[in-house]
Amino acid sequence: MLKEILCWYQGYVEVELCGYTSERFVNLCRNKGILLWDVHIEKGHYLCKISLEDYWNTKKIAVKTHVMPRIQRRCGFPFWLRRVGKRKGMISGFVSGLLLIYFLSIRVWDISFVGQSLYTEERLLKFLSDMQVHVGMTTKKVDCQKIEEKIRLAYPDIGWVSAELKGTKLTISMVETNMPVPVMKKEGGYHLIASHNGVVKKMITRSGTPMVHVGDTVKKGDILIAGILEYIDDSQTVIKSEKVCADGDILLETKYAYKDSCDKTYQKKIYTDYQKKILEISVGNKKIFFANPFKTLNTTRKYDIIANIQQISLSKSFTLPFSYGIRCYREYEEKAAEYTREEGKEILNKRFSNYLEKIRQNGVSVLKHNVRFQANQKAYVANGNLFVTEPVTEYKLVDESEWRSEEQDGLNRNNN
Repeated sequence: MLKEILCWYQGYVEVELCGYTSERFVNLCRNKGILLWDVHIEKGHYLCKISLEDYWNTKKIAVKTHVMPRIQRRCGFPFWLRRVGKRKGMISGFVSGLLLIYFLSIRVWDISFVGQSLYTEERLLKFLSDMQVHVGMTTKKVDCQKIEEKIRLAYPDIGWVSAELKGTKLTISMVETNMPVPVMKKEGGYHLIASHNGVVKKMITRSGTPMVHVGDTVKKGDILIAGILEYIDDSQTVIKSEKVCADGDILLETKYAYKDSCDKTYQKKIYTDYQKKILEISVGNKKIFFANPFKTLNTTRKYDIIANIQQISLSKSFTLPFSYGIRCYREYEEKAAEYTREEGKEILNKRFSNYLEKIRQNGVSVLKHNVRFQANQKAYVANGNLFVTEPVTEYKLVDESEWRSEEQDGLNRNNN
């Protein structure tokens, strides 16, 4: 295989040996180290293949044996290049194609998001556009680290974000949370307070004054770590107080009340036999439709739009700014229907599972629950309580009256 590739690259010819001493010609070529291959007899004449370089070295052998090697066919890269060189249109088209591929390969043609649910893709694309990050920009201008920092600053409830550029595709992965972000201020103080009634199960104080201990029962709004730090001397006298942002790790065992409902009746879609399919082609952000659906569809009816669009790509990481597909308009009618008990329970169980997953992402651990499924005349209901441990992340600004009161108490103790 490798030998054939080398011969094709160097070029070879297929010759016919014309003469009465063709066998002698072949033997002399062998003695001189000239390679002949695919030697066979056809219609009384020897046919064989020989490299282009060796062909010119057979001149003396041809004179000596009176055998003329006549060229029947020319093969290989040198001859192909000569033929192509005569076609300027083909060469210009090939060069233009290479330049076009290079132009497309150094630009971003696909921006996708993974893991977002609170924020729509359109909103995130608008945010990136304000940062001058958009489809069609050159890849060398994409700063993944800057994109990650800007998203984290603009959306505090996005706990983790990663931007990755592969080929012409920019993928932004993120994890959203509903946990309040700690308030970090250079000026002023903040208390760390309980967000629910519960029992303190774990407590580590890094900044501020602890007001409770492990095992204490607290109420919603109670200060767990005060944002006022007191400096005490050896005689247990407050010599100085200052406001700080309370910081620490606190786990609170508490109870969540859960309730959800699903109406028994709903509007069921019943599709008719009518549907309209339209070819759609996209070039960049521009869409081209090969028919206007509003001229053929009945605007008084209801339709579901199902789009099956394919992005053209040369590989997984090399996408192009072209897409095509079929947009289908399916007509349907709405009819009143009612969920069975099993269907209603399945819907509520799915919602409850999503709720559990959501609070677990926020660091909440579910110890147990007593959520039960019930049915009344109009709806199916799931309600009960969840017993959980949750991290405390709620803050409260230190009131000026608290600060003044603490400061005055310290002064009075010093005076005494």
